[in-house]
Amino acid sequence: MTAAEAGIGRLLTDADRAKWPDGPLRSAFPIGDGLVLTAWHCVREAGGTEAKLWLRLPPERPGGAHRDIPVRHAAHDAGLDAALLAFDTSAGDHLRQELDRSALPLGSEAQRGDKVWACGYPQTQASPAPSVFEGTVESPGLPIGAADAMRVQVPAFAARYPHRPDGMSGGPLLLKAGEVVIGLIVSYPPSADRGGAVGGEVIGRRIADLGVAFPAVAAVLSRAAGTPPAGGPALSADVADRYRPVLERAGLPAPGAWDAAALTELARAAGPGGSPAADLLGALVAAVAAKAVFAGAALELGRLQAVYRHEVGAWPAGSSADALLVEAADVDQQERHDGYAGELRALARFMIGVAAAAGASPQSHPALTAWVSAIGHQPADAQRHYDLRAGSSAWLLLDLGDEPVGIGGAGRISYPDTVTWTLYTRFDGHQRRPSSGHEPAGGTREGLERALRTVLRDLPAHGTLIVDLVMPYGLLGAGVEHWAVHGVDGRLEPMSADLRPRLRWAARRRDPTLHGRLLDRTVRERWTDAPAALADGVLADLARLQRWIEQDPGRACLVAGARPDAGNADPLRELLRAGCGFVVWYGDGLTTAHRRRIRAVAQGIPTAARRDAIPDELPALRGRRPTVIWEDPRGRGPFKLPPAIAAEHP
Repeated sequence: MTAAEAGIGRLLTDADRAKWPDGPLRSAFPIGDGLVLTAWHCVREAGGTEAKLWLRLPPERPGGAHRDIPVRHAAHDAGLDAALLAFDTSAGDHLRQELDRSALPLGSEAQRGDKVWACGYPQTQASPAPSVFEGTVESPGLPIGAADAMRVQVPAFAARYPHRPDGMSGGPLLLKAGEVVIGLIVSYPPSADRGGAVGGEVIGRRIADLGVAFPAVAAVLSRAAGTPPAGGPALSADVADRYRPVLERAGLPAPGAWDAAALTELARAAGPGGSPAADLLGALVAAVAAKAVFAGAALELGRLQAVYRHEVGAWPAGSSADALLVEAADVDQQERHDGYAGELRALARFMIGVAAAAGASPQSHPALTAWVSAIGHQPADAQRHYDLRAGSSAWLLLDLGDEPVGIGGAGRISYPDTVTWTLYTRFDGHQRRPSSGHEPAGGTREGLERALRTVLRDLPAHGTLIVDLVMPYGLLGAGVEHWAVHGVDGRLEPMSADLRPRLRWAARRRDPTLHGRLLDRTVRERWTDAPAALADGVLADLARLQRWIEQDPGRACLVAGARPDAGNADPLRELLRAGCGFVVWYGDGLTTAHRRRIRAVAQGIPTAARRDAIPDELPALRGRRPTVIWEDPRGRGPFKLPPAIAAEHP
């Protein structure tokens, strides 16, 4: 058996496997990247898009066993009568390797008169091995339906006692010269007695047209040809503006179009890698290929930058999705050069991290799986990384009650009678219906600690947990977020150790005027500058502080600190009343050096990511612990904040 014949299989259902070797005959063949081509009518007759299917490949040697590989529907084009199947990743990696090892090489061109092999499992010759019939291309471009088709004349199907072509559908048309697949058999005009084909004709869809219908096929075909197809996705203008000077300094002309074809051609001209220009071009080529299967179009830029930080290990410099792809591809090349031994290199980690944030599982997106394979990774590793990132995450909103009646001002603490909790969860990129409850707190510190311990202990099942605490003003500086109420391995630890707590002022959740001020300042905050750093003199003088508030209505984010005895003003409450929703407050005060250090850290975060990331990047200052009041009206990270609620005390 030739290598080509070993890659021509029968498409079976579970019921067909039990009837072997009887049952319907349908042909199919692997093409690499965990993909299989067949005729759409074969899949439709086997149960359609939800059918559980198997590709049974023939034994590789006489007396050997056939090889059953699970596949599933990935895409189809009814007009072409073509279907693309993908390896079912619930099976073991060894079966995926078996499938790809048997893949048939693809080609795209055929000429009239070319000799071909028509391959498959004809009805009158059911056997564990495929049949191969010689034919001749009569017409390489016959208009049939949505696109041109290929007409091949196969004498064996027109003989006096012909082979019946039933069962050949879904099989390949192989060019004899080189044994590359140039077509997919889909039909034949039956003779009057349906014993053969009129004139021995077989109709096949051209591989080039299947590449147009299925991008994953185009990717396989382009690699086989050694060059990507022209057109397709191109990198954005900001990427071109950033890297054009680098290429020109290296004596290379900037491409007219920053797409795969133009960048690949320029990379060839630059020669093998090793030089900065060649390495840059390698990253650009990798980035534009990744863009074709990028799942992050629905994510905000700040979210993409946060995913990059998590997956690659540093904040990106770019301010577009394409720029992040190029930067990840550049780190990927460095990891490759350094012999990185992890399961996924940087570009794949970033791509799969983004897919997890968007809920786009590789298992459900064959093009993404094909891309992972194409850059040398195992799809099973990518799926495991996806499952780790897309697993359940949760946001706990702990409401410690409204401002107490008749009590206000700094340092006046009143503990709640009840803690109300709401748990928001996400799984596989989607937010689920929240759960909620109440826990008695008894109006004392001890009661509040007990209530918090109970809530955290008895929460419904969840994955990674973050916490926001909604509290009256008097509790904002009480350090509740640092209380040891979180049970870990039989010991109580502070919420601040792992739960990344942030605070919200209860009055702004209940008072429409205060909530409106928060919204107004938040909308005006551009995040292009580091947080405002107010001097001690401004904080200690109520008149100066109010002038600053009036003169800078677009400031919602600031870092400041003042000791209780710094003056008669209550600067924090004034800032909160004015609508400042993103405040890092140090009750023990700050030195000028401290302010500069915090601002420098904030400036190192990409602009679009600052709104969510600043609290997690704050530097540790010896002897000073901040109160992080971070009241984003949208919610937190991927979680949406519920509507504001009415005050308990109207």
